[in-house]
This record gives sequence, structure tokens and C-alpha cells, in this order.
Amino acid sequence: MFFLLVPLLALYVLGGLYLVGRCAVAFEGKKAKVVVALLLFLVLYGDELLTYFTWRYDCSNKAGMFVYERTPVKIFFYPDLSEAFVDSFLKRGYSAVEGTDFPDKENDKSKIYYRFSKDSEGRKTKETVRVLESEFRYSTRQGIEFPHVDFTRSAVESVSDGKVIGETLIYKYAGGWVLRLLKSIARADQEGSAQVCTGNIEKRNLINEVIPPAK
Repeated sequence: MFFLLVPLLALYVLGGLYLVGRCAVAFEGKKAKVVVALLLFLVLYGDELLTYFTWRYDCSNKAGMFVYERTPVKIFFYPDLSEAFVDSFLKRGYSAVEGTDFPDKENDKSKIYYRFSKDSEGRKTKETVRVLESEFRYSTRQGIEFPHVDFTRSAVESVSDGKVIGETLIYKYAGGWVLRLLKSIARADQEGSAQVCTGNIEKRNLINEVIPPAK
């Protein structure tokens, strides 16, 4: 990562210095010093300021959990289920949890659904189904809000019409090019080194808030 950044950053800095030099020639005396200092600051920290204030705006105005409806359910759809997730959901009181599977990706392109539940003796069971019983599904996607400002959106929505009844938005800020270069040199450019804004989420769980288990 570091070696990929070096040539791009070198071009960026050289282009900035060229612009600074041209402006220094165009102005004279104290005015030239002020213009040069300002341009140097913008070259080094311009994107840092722009991305940081974009991230702060998103934190203040967009990040957090938003509950539009609260509907208790016995079963819901959760993609990419793991055994740990299944056990956790069933212990919370849901009758069943549905997910997707692709048992033979080379020969069978059709989407297969599977359903986890408990039998009369409390043992976990798994069955393959073609039709969902779930009225709501949980989904997560990641994207780029602005250069170096990423977001993660999780939502609970209706299976039938896609209506969102609750969602969370989390924004992550990785810093401008100077900060990212320093992190790369220090080998700190790993997951977890960015600043993350979760708004009012804290320890709240979207599924519990929007589609709690029906009694």
C-alpha cells in the first residue's frame, strides 16, 4: 500500500509546489509570502480539512439508529447466517431464522433458502426451503460517502416491497493523504485505525429495536 501511494503523492506534491511557484512569481513582497504559505497549507492539509469536516457533518446529521416502525415477529431473514448468529437469535425467543445458501455454485445457480428452528425437544434443526416465511429481512452494505469517508448502512426492510422500517448509519474517517501516509509508514493503516462515528447506536441492536421476538 505504501509503495503505491508514494508515486501518486509525489505527483500531487510536485503539482502543488509548481502552482505555489507560479503564484510566488505573480505576487511580490509580503503578499507573495502569504499566498505561498496559504497554498502550501492547502497542498498539505486541504483534503484533510475537507474530508474531516465532511465526516463531522455526517456524524452530526446522519449517523445513528433510526426506528420508523416496531413490529414483533416470530421469524425473519438474515443473510450469511453463522452458527453463532443462529444460536443467539433462537435464544432471544425467535421461532426461526431464515437465510440463503448456494450449495453448488458451479452447477446450480438458483438461490436456495434455509431455515433454522428448534424442534419440540429444543434441538436446533435446519431445513431447505424455496419459499420464505419471513416478512422482514436484515441487510448491510458499505459505500463511499466522500473520498476517505466510508459508511456502513444496515437496514430492516419488508420482503414484499422493500419498505425500510429501521436502519443504522455508521461513518468512518481514514484521514487525508498526509495522515494516511504517516499511518502507512508506521504500519498503522490497518482496520481499526480509522475514526468511527456511530451516533446514538452505542450498545443498541437494530434487530431488537425494530423486529423484537413476538411473545
